[in-house]
Amino acid sequence: MKFISLTIAAIAASTAQAVITISHGGLPVTGPSGSTGCIPTCYVYTNGHRGCEGRADFIGACNTRNGDTVRPVGGCGGVDVRWIANADGNGVGTMQVQGTNGWDEFDVYQCDSPTPTSIRCTYDGGCDADQI
Repeated sequence: MKFISLTIAAIAASTAQAVITISHGGLPVTGPSGSTGCIPTCYVYTNGHRGCEGRADFIGACNTRNGDTVRPVGGCGGVDVRWIANADGNGVGTMQVQGTNGWDEFDVYQCDSPTPTSIRCTYDGGCDADQI
């Protein structure tokens, strides 16, 4: 009976839909004379790609992305995120995440501006994404 349960769990895990979350963040920096600031960063969290959960960091706010950029997913060897954003510079476009069977593709839309929180270099907001 254990074998059947493990087999069903393995099949369910292998057919589970990959998920991404796109959110604003910031990398703390120290400048001259001890001044501090944040570098706007867009975090792309992946779950279900090659059985790994991790994050790819894109410099700049999510809602200002444009062009075609590839970033590795930290902690997930061999998994990359490719963001193909429209030239409008609003983050909208297509995102591809390297998965077990090639690339999973996502439609990226409704990217909003970062909203500062009470925690340094932490922001609310990001983009929505649906798997295609």
